[in-house]
Amino acid sequence: MQTLEFLAVSITQEINLNQIALHFGINKKYKWEDILILKEPELKGILKEAEEKTVYCFYFGCLVGINCTKYDLSDIYNYLCQIDSGIDRKPDHHKYSEFYRLQIKENSQVEVHNNYLVAPKNLDFYPKIIAIVLADQLPLIELKTA
Repeated sequence: MQTLEFLAVSITQEINLNQIALHFGINKKYKWEDILILKEPELKGILKEAEEKTVYCFYFGCLVGINCTKYDLSDIYNYLCQIDSGIDRKPDHHKYSEFYRLQIKENSQVEVHNNYLVAPKNLDFYPKIIAIVLADQLPLIELKTA
């Protein structure tokens, strides 16, 4: 049985995906509806163990890590703060989070539950859909007011 664990955190109001993509040598112009996906090659310099890990970055301030711990996402958050000056450093950057699990069991039926999905095989679109739904469910970070 293969298991993918998803952890989503809301870290800021907005992430400059274009600035972050350029930092990683990704030459694509991102629009508000696009998702920046960081995989093992990009994560190697940030995480001690980057194997089989992926991070989805959403313009509206959410990160969704696959097989990432809260410490991994904290390291990624700190790294992104160095690239995007619009991300405020705060000690409670992982205050809002959600968890989900995708379990692949051969010869099983698709089962959708509140906190996990069971499927007979890992279809390419499952991780992206789960990441989008998790990110969309997180509350947005409140703006600072003077």
